[in-house]
Amino acid sequence: MSFNKDIDTSSFDDFDFGFELVDSPTPTDVSQEQQSVSVDTTEIDDRLETLESKINNVLNIVSLNDSGDDIRQAIEEQGSCINNALDSIEEVKESLEKDYEKKLEKVESLVLPLLVNLTKNPEREFIKWPNRAESVQGHINKILEVTRGNGD
Repeated sequence: MSFNKDIDTSSFDDFDFGFELVDSPTPTDVSQEQQSVSVDTTEIDDRLETLESKINNVLNIVSLNDSGDDIRQAIEEQGSCINNALDSIEEVKESLEKDYEKKLEKVESLVLPLLVNLTKNPEREFIKWPNRAESVQGHINKILEVTRGNGD
């Protein structure tokens, strides 16, 4: 089957949703772990700490040296600009985290209904799913639109 967007499906065989298309031995139970989503901001945090440390060092040097008021004022202004930039970076980071959370919630709303519906009538071994290729393709396209946007 080909998809509208370029997807590497080679790793999808390892996913077990608990149903199969043909009779086979009962699959082994797979433990389910609750997963949490987080954005790794360690690198940004480290850079922020480094910049803050450098700013503090410069301000300490300036405060120790009372001569050269123009230099001290220029350095303080630069420190203020850097602090503003750091605040801006923090705002962008928070915005990205919110955007990622919204996208994950959208993907969740597209995937969970399928999985919940597959749990209905567990006593039945077979699932009648006419036109499943078109239905699944439509959901794949919706998920890709959320995760990759409108472009390819």
